[in-house]
Amino acid sequence: RWLEDRNNGRGVVFCTGTPVSNTMAELYNMQRFLMPRELKERGLDNFDAWKNAFGDTVTKTEFTVAGDYAPVQRFSKFTNLPELMQQVGTVMDVQRADDMKKPDGSPVIIRPKRHDHMIVSPQSEGMSALMSDLRKRAADVKANPYNNTDNMLAICNDGKKGAIDLRMVDPSAPDEPDSKANQCVQNVLREYRDGPPESTQIIFSDLGVHPLDNGFHLYGDIINKLVAGGIPREQIADFGTLEGDAKDQAQDLMRKGKIRVALGSTERLGTGTNVQKKVWAMHHLDCPWVPAYIEQRDGRGWRHGNFNDPSKPANEQNVHVFRYVTEGSLDQTFWQAVATKAGFIN
Repeated sequence: RWLEDRNNGRGVVFCTGTPVSNTMAELYNMQRFLMPRELKERGLDNFDAWKNAFGDTVTKTEFTVAGDYAPVQRFSKFTNLPELMQQVGTVMDVQRADDMKKPDGSPVIIRPKRHDHMIVSPQSEGMSALMSDLRKRAADVKANPYNNTDNMLAICNDGKKGAIDLRMVDPSAPDEPDSKANQCVQNVLREYRDGPPESTQIIFSDLGVHPLDNGFHLYGDIINKLVAGGIPREQIADFGTLEGDAKDQAQDLMRKGKIRVALGSTERLGTGTNVQKKVWAMHHLDCPWVPAYIEQRDGRGWRHGNFNDPSKPANEQNVHVFRYVTEGSLDQTFWQAVATKAGFIN
């Protein structure tokens, strides 16, 4: 406000690749920061008035954490969009990658052709038993919301963990051959052998970065299996353990194709890393809570400057995105929630 007062309503500039990352309230906040006087003139300077003018609540049947289908009310789309964009357009200059052209009409940003793959793991007996337990816990929390021993977030996290590898919630569980983690390992090994020379791959998971209290370490287990499958240990980087110069060095080695496989969370590897030069495949073991996080993850490889196949020109490069889900797990709940959010953001 001080800067705007000194500069006749100007003086503040926001730059971001994801102005709306998770909820529609973020667009209201952008306007609140950058055009407060205009909002006040229109009577839209409080969120309730703004959402009533531009938001629409939709009731949809969704798969819930309790393991059943139920009607759920969500803000799922914008209304009066032309009026909203006319307002926002006074303070926002939106440039999408596909809209940016050179004077001759050719694209400024050349991204590789993207190939999306959905890998489905079958529901095991252990997964079925876990889901029954999660349903019971969810019912107990609903019946006693002030119970301090359990909550929906803990239930969701256990559902996410179990969908990746049951040993993350029960160290005595068997190592299921068709689990998401094991299918990911097999795909990484295949792409390592069949992909372009020196091409690199990224495995994303916000869970299992560090050893759990029960002793199981997802990242360590995956690395051991990749080494057993023929990838030298020095060609694998665990970004969950790297800081400062060591992280910068690992990024440089990835750009050179010396590190062939990287593991990391959204925070440590999915944002702020420039490793795209030789990225051939990206693997999502879990679903982040926020659509922007998925966009950030995919942007490590699906971006300008990816030349993973030196035998082809820039506009003929390819990149593969693998998403892993477990049948009958909470994966369906998480991906449908993120898809709803991404829909109104787009």
